[in-house]
Amino acid sequence: MIKKILRETPRWFLLIWIVVIVTLIINLFIMNMGVNTLVLAVMNVAYAIRNWKKERYLPVLFLLLAVLFIALSLNSFFALPNSN
Repeated sequence: MIKKILRETPRWFLLIWIVVIVTLIINLFIMNMGVNTLVLAVMNVAYAIRNWKKERYLPVLFLLLAVLFIALSLNSFFALPNSN
């Protein structure tokens, strides 16, 4: 079953998936929400590119989610600190 998945999945997608998972695991200890949302945006764009020829509805949804994640990450990176 794993060999079938590895044969059917493009190499570039596996590489992006591994980098995203490693980044999310490392970020569990750092707790930076902006990095999490940016990495999820990259993953959604990769899914959209991979599935563009097969389906149209899901890739468009993944691209919209990527835009949402990028907007949230930019908001997180450039948010003003609380001055209490």
